[in-house]
Amino acid sequence: MSTMAARRWARRRGPEVLLAVLAGVVFLGFLGALDLWGKREQRASAEALDTVENRHWLVAQIQGRPRLEKPPLPRWTIATLILLTGHRDEWVV
Repeated sequence: MSTMAARRWARRRGPEVLLAVLAGVVFLGFLGALDLWGKREQRASAEALDTVENRHWLVAQIQGRPRLEKPPLPRWTIATLILLTGHRDEWVV
């Protein structure tokens, strides 16, 4: 890419890139500063931890009872991230 083309690209895409960087700094800067909010986040993390610890990958369970009201993809995603990173904290959940 020539310098002239790079300057044109920076002029056109500069505000979008700056906004994306600013949003990333704000989001990542406060991630983990607060505890999990509400029952929904707490329940999602509890289901994911149960999935990892007890290998309940097909049917979510809370306190030994099956929970079939919600789709499994969010639980699978969180559980997979827990397994990949080895961390069980709010950054993963």
